[in-house]
Amino acid sequence: MELRIRGKLIHWRGPSPFHFVAIPAAQGAKIKARARELTYGWGVIPVRGTIGSTAFTTSLFPRDG
Repeated sequence: MELRIRGKLIHWRGPSPFHFVAIPAAQGAKIKARARELTYGWGVIPVRGTIGSTAFTTSLFPRDG
């Protein structure tokens, strides 16, 4: 599955800081429809992402269903 996401980068400054972009509802619905086949457990979905020429790996974590 391949999606393009545009959104504001959010810096969460909790005890273990990180950055994230909220997924828009339309793309979220597509992910949710395929979540069972994409997850490796606990609803977490592995992701290979790219911003500009920088590639990285991360995960999607479910929130509020």
